[in-house]
Amino acid sequence: AEDLICKENDVGDSCIFVYTGEADIYCKHALVGRMSQLPGTKAWESWWGALEVGGSCLERVASVRAYTDCVVWELSAKAMRDLWLLFPYECSFFDKVAMKHLQLLYPFTDRVSEINMFESCSAEFTRVIRGLMVQKVYCRDEIVMQEGDTGDEMYVLCVGKCSVFRGYNTEPLSH
Repeated sequence: AEDLICKENDVGDSCIFVYTGEADIYCKHALVGRMSQLPGTKAWESWWGALEVGGSCLERVASVRAYTDCVVWELSAKAMRDLWLLFPYECSFFDKVAMKHLQLLYPFTDRVSEINMFESCSAEFTRVIRGLMVQKVYCRDEIVMQEGDTGDEMYVLCVGKCSVFRGYNTEPLSH
């Protein structure tokens, strides 16, 4: 118990499944949730790392520490990509897991106050605009918007990295 299973900001190249026992999830040293398969828990509550293996982020977004003695299975990002090709329907479960993880992490990802154009705005304004925003998950290499599309939304990157391309260039203008 209390062993560190994975650490926030480390390379996120796998997801973990708590087979037995319980583990706590921490983001920025705050308790986010608990992983387990105890009666009454949902299937997604035994997994962590879906955002990372799905390609939404390259680094771990949280730390996981054993709360009790645990048996943990680890699934590499490569194994997940291979599974996704063979079993796309079944693997769509991990999209749902990633969405649940985003919901858990939401209180810890206040990026609105860090955006330059909002830096002089009141705390009340940033709280209200953050409440109006909708979270979306995009996988690695998924196109968020296409050059030439009509822009009717503003995007705020909360977790992960993205690249900007212009025309048919294969090299990004920026990351």
